[in-house]
Amino acid sequence: MIFEEDVDSFLLRYLLNELDPEDRKKVEEWIVANEENRQYYQAYQKTHLELRWMERSKKIEGNFIQFDRLRRKQHFRRIFYRSVACAIILLSVGGAFWYWDGEPETRLVQECIQPGKSQAILYMASGQVVSVDKDAQELKEADGTCINVDSVAGMTYNVAAGESSSEVLYNRVVVPKGGEFKLTLSDGTKVWLNSFSELRYPVNFTGKKREVILAGEAYFDVVGDPEHPFVVKVNDLDISVLGTQFNVNAYTAGIVKTVLVEGRVNLRGRMGEIDLHPRQMGEYRETDGNLHMTDVDVLPHVAWKDGNFIFRSESLEDIMDKLSIWYNLDVFYTNDELRGIRLSGNLFRYGDVNQLFTLFEKISDARFQVEGKSVVISCK
Repeated sequence: MIFEEDVDSFLLRYLLNELDPEDRKKVEEWIVANEENRQYYQAYQKTHLELRWMERSKKIEGNFIQFDRLRRKQHFRRIFYRSVACAIILLSVGGAFWYWDGEPETRLVQECIQPGKSQAILYMASGQVVSVDKDAQELKEADGTCINVDSVAGMTYNVAAGESSSEVLYNRVVVPKGGEFKLTLSDGTKVWLNSFSELRYPVNFTGKKREVILAGEAYFDVVGDPEHPFVVKVNDLDISVLGTQFNVNAYTAGIVKTVLVEGRVNLRGRMGEIDLHPRQMGEYRETDGNLHMTDVDVLPHVAWKDGNFIFRSESLEDIMDKLSIWYNLDVFYTNDELRGIRLSGNLFRYGDVNQLFTLFEKISDARFQVEGKSVVISCK
């Protein structure tokens, strides 16, 4: 049980991953207890992410991450949150603002483009189709597995003790454009699914391998089990791990990019295999079946999981492809040469995308015109 006066403290430690499993469970039970709690958590999480983004973007001074790690008394944290929340409100008034090289710039207010949210569709082995958006619910599969479903806490599989099925049951989660979703599989492995993605997996892992099938993009935090390797199948590529964290991006047809955060993974394609070490990316191309490995800055590849977009000298076409999936946009270019412009920038994933367009207009020859869900990109 969480007392009202301790809610802020518990939520902050939950977001910072500082709670033990028992207290994390208490927080998740509190979140799904009623609609008011869910809305409060969503607002608290949004403020938390905004503060991190603002600190990284130098809109507030000081090292917020270092502040977290000091683990000072909780009432100082609450004072900090409430004070800086005022800054967020002030920055939100009167239009979109972007700070570049210390000089503020304003942009005419455009039609607000709504960011994505936590949502998914669950296809059960029984044939039941469940839309996961707001209401918390508890489902049961034919083998007795309990599925706790909630748009905020995600979806968790709890295998019933003593229950078993001779048949392997599969579930499938589909995340539409403008969505994201988190689930915890029966072995405890956590999966964050990005927009326009889907995952097919056994309700209960049996056999020598723990195998799932992915389309789109996902971040995996795999529970180690040396006797039962975890395998992510993406078309004809197998990504095998024992226990590790990594991101898989298969948005581009025929190309699969795997970025390793920690641990070790093995990639096996038609023409061979390679092992990845932390801060390396393996790229697989189906056209020739070959694998290529490069050292990378991990953060731009995984920032989406923590609520941010980070672009480092990416083509405008690649950037807009990512934004269009999250904001559910239709993008049009009046000149194909604009697609190849290379740009850098950061954006809070739940914020106003017009802020990023303002930055890009300032540092390039591109101009962005927003009409509803359509973005027309032209030359200045």
